Formats: sequence, structure tokens, C-alpha cells
Amino acid sequence: MKNELKKSKKQLLEELSKLQERTKNLEKLKNTIIKIQEYLAASEEKFRSFIGFSSDGIALADETGKIIEWNISMTRITGLQPENVFGSFIWEIYFQIAEKETYQSEKRETVISKTQEILKTGISSFLNRVVDQEILKPDRTTAFTQVSIFSIKTDKGFMLGLVVRDITEIKKAENELKDLNLHLEQRVKEELQKLEQQHQLLIQKSKLESLGKLAAGIAHEINQPLGGISMGLDNVLFKLSQNKLTDEYLKRKCDSLFENIARIHHIIDHVRIFSRDQQKVTLEKVNVNEVIKNALLIVQTQYQNQEVEIHLNLEENIGFSKLNKYKFEQVILNLLSNAKFAVEKKLETSEAEGYKKKIKIRSFSQENKIIIEIEDNGIGISEDGINNIFDPFYTTKEAKEGTGLGLSITYGIIKEMQGEIEVKSELNNFTIMRIILPEFSS
Repeated sequence: MKNELKKSKKQLLEELSKLQERTKNLEKLKNTIIKIQEYLAASEEKFRSFIGFSSDGIALADETGKIIEWNISMTRITGLQPENVFGSFIWEIYFQIAEKETYQSEKRETVISKTQEILKTGISSFLNRVVDQEILKPDRTTAFTQVSIFSIKTDKGFMLGLVVRDITEIKKAENELKDLNLHLEQRVKEELQKLEQQHQLLIQKSKLESLGKLAAGIAHEINQPLGGISMGLDNVLFKLSQNKLTDEYLKRKCDSLFENIARIHHIIDHVRIFSRDQQKVTLEKVNVNEVIKNALLIVQTQYQNQEVEIHLNLEENIGFSKLNKYKFEQVILNLLSNAKFAVEKKLETSEAEGYKKKIKIRSFSQENKIIIEIEDNGIGISEDGINNIFDPFYTTKEAKEGTGLGLSITYGIIKEMQGEIEVKSELNNFTIMRIILPEFSS
């Protein structure tokens, strides 16, 4: 009996020890649960603080689609108070603030069915995308937003999260910038038109200045056939007074008179057309050799009278270029005028005996290009001068000798015609102005 009591006491002590061990484990488990609860509470507090203080609107719908979370920013952006949205289906709130087109029954059904599908499957092409959405607030004002939708997996299905960012001020700034750009584009267009008008006026001014300088030469070109007409009429009157005027002689003299009249008419008509204000640049198929010859028609006699030799080397059957022939003639006259000035200055300063003023004009085709070169043996151009020669108002001439616009205008005209102009020069030796034009191909 005594042994059995000892055995029972021992078992009882063992059971008590086990019970104490279980109590300790339960206490540890309790403490762990408390810590987990505290951690979860802290996490929930952080989560709610994050949602509450977020500058973006955040809403959360449960697995049935009813709204269970609606932060302050969502109220600020949409104008809807939490008490008016909690427990409502998320699509019902969407219909309150979305554009009017959403109220169409077909679209409403589509929105509801797609939202319910997301709540079941968590899959949709609408998820995790940023979409621009204009919303209508209860006070009838509008706001521009960017909306992103995401799903959250739960044991019951999927919850639906919504992040809304207010971009009204950004949109407003974009629209203001757009309006400013449109206004700026209009201003730029107007300024470009003004610049084009000024450019055309400068071209016309330069053209008239060229004609002014060439007036003496033009007068001489006209005086020559006028002299022939006068002399022919004197001869006819003399023959008539001597009763020696025959039909054959009269016909021959009349033919000569008509030739001289035609020459005068050609010169005057050409100068009239050349001096016309060519506001609109009309390009046409042109033989550059004809333009060069027309330019020489105005100046050649004048240059010859001033002992300036002109040597022509124009390629026969040269191709055509697409040009405005009157503006291109102005280019040729500008370059000839500069060449004449250069050789005249060389004569003033030349110490070499027997110096002869020479201008060479060449035209030829090369690799689908038409090349025109005007070379003089004048004073040449310095390296610095070559770098600035096409700048507006750049000139080495005295004020009374030029404005510095001729080559700038020449450069602009050549560019209008899709061409290039180059200069090669050696001081006190020569200058070559080279024009490169695209060959016209039909």
C-alpha cells in the first residue's frame, strides 16, 4: 500500500510538472498572440494613416463590390462624403461622377459586368493601368483625374482598390501651354511673313539700285539703234531730195530701221519685266545661258566702253534648271557689278603695266548640276572677308559705293532656287563666284 502511494505521488508530481510546462507554453503563446495583435494593430494603423494622409484618393471595395474604405483625398477630389458612399456598390458611385455618356444603359451594364468579373477572377485588361478620367462633382464642377484600379486576393474572392490622382491643375497648365503655343505659332507665322515681305522689298530695292547704276549703259544700248534709225532716215531723205530713192533701197533701209526698232523694243521690254516686283517666286524651266545673255544685253556695251573685257565660255546644249529667270538675272547682274568694281579698284591700285580688266563667264554641266562661274582679275577678297561676304550689310566699300546687301540678297535668291553659291579668291589676284544649281529633270 505504501509503495502504491509513493507511485501515485510520483505520477501526480509528473502530471503537475507537465501541467506547469503547458501553462508556460500557453503563457508564451498568449504573449506571442498579444505581440501579433499589437503588430497587426500597428500595421493597420500605419495602413490607415497611409491611406488617410495620402494626397491621392484611395478607395477599397469588398468582395461584393461595396465600398469599405474612402479616404479624405477621395472626398476632396470627388466631393463625395464617406457616409454617402460606404456600403454603396463601387459602380454606383462611378455613375454619379462619370461623364454623361456612362448613363447610357448599355454602357452601365458593361461597367457592372466587367467590375463583377474582376471581383470573381481578379483579371481584367483595365487593371493596373493609368487612365485619364474627367469627373463631375456634386456642385457641378469638373475635375480631371488619373485613375488606376487593382485587385486584392482574399479567401472569399477579390477586393477592388482604386487610386485617383487629381491632375486638374496640370491639365489647366497644359491647356494654357497649348493656347500659348498656338498664339506663339501664329506670332512666328506673322513675323516670318513680315520678314519675307522685308526680304522681297530688299530684293526689289537692290534690283532698282542695280538698274540705277546701269542706267547709263541702258541709255547707251538704246542710243546705238536710235543713231542707226536717225542715220537711216537722213539717208532716205537725202536720196529723196536727189530723186535717187529706189524701191529696193527704201525696202533695205526700212528693214534696217525695223531691226533697230525691234532691238530698242526688246531692251525696253526686258528692263520693264526685270524691274517688276516679283513678290511671288515662280520657278520655271530655264536655260541659264539665255539668262546670262539677257543680263549682258543691259551691261555689255557699258562695260566695253569702260574697257572691261568680257569673255564668254558658255556650254552649248547645257541642261535646264528650275528658276525664276528674272531673279536669277538679278543675281548675274549683282555678281557682274561686283566683278566690275573689283577690276576698277585693281586698276586704281595696280602698279603693273599693261593691266587689263577682265571678267570671264563660264557655264557647264557636271554630275546633274548646272555650274555658272564669274571670274575677275580684280583686287580679290581677304580670308576674313570670304567668311563674312554673305552677311547682310557686310561690305568693304565706302558708303556711297554700296550698302552691303547685294551678296546677301544673291545668297537668299540662290537658296530659294535650291542652289548653292561658293566663293574662291586670292587677294590682289582673282575672285571666282560659283553658282551650283540642280539640273531640271522631267
